[in-house]
Amino acid sequence: MVMNAELSTRVERLKELVGSPNEDDDVSLFVLGEQHFEQLESLEALARDFLKESSDQVAGYGRAMMDMQREFDEKMKGVLDKLSNLSNFVKERFMTLDANVAVIKRAIANLSQGIESSLAHSSKIKVPKPKAFNGSKNSKGLEDFLWGRAVLQGSKNSIRR
Repeated sequence: MVMNAELSTRVERLKELVGSPNEDDDVSLFVLGEQHFEQLESLEALARDFLKESSDQVAGYGRAMMDMQREFDEKMKGVLDKLSNLSNFVKERFMTLDANVAVIKRAIANLSQGIESSLAHSSKIKVPKPKAFNGSKNSKGLEDFLWGRAVLQGSKNSIRR
């Protein structure tokens, strides 16, 4: 009898786990298992399709991102090339200007040395002094005086003789 009691407790436990059979729907556990299995297969197919679509979308996004990255890299390379060219141009221009400044500095130094040496050699400039008017009252004396002044000043409109 102990065994019958044990068996009945086990059957009760199984009824709790599996559920009691419905008397209206006399469906066997095998048929229910088959139905659940079919539902699980359809759910698995749906999940597989969802994963494939998601994977395809992610792959498409990845390709688009790679294309955008490639495009960005090409544009940046172009910008960097232009910047490098501009930098080289500016360097060359500064080198040319630096060379020009050096030439001008040497020319100024040579010019100032030339002026200093010419001033050192000829410290006095000889300027002829005009003859003084001796106070004669004739026109010939006045004319000679004016003539001498005109020649000393280098006038073009001097009195002609």
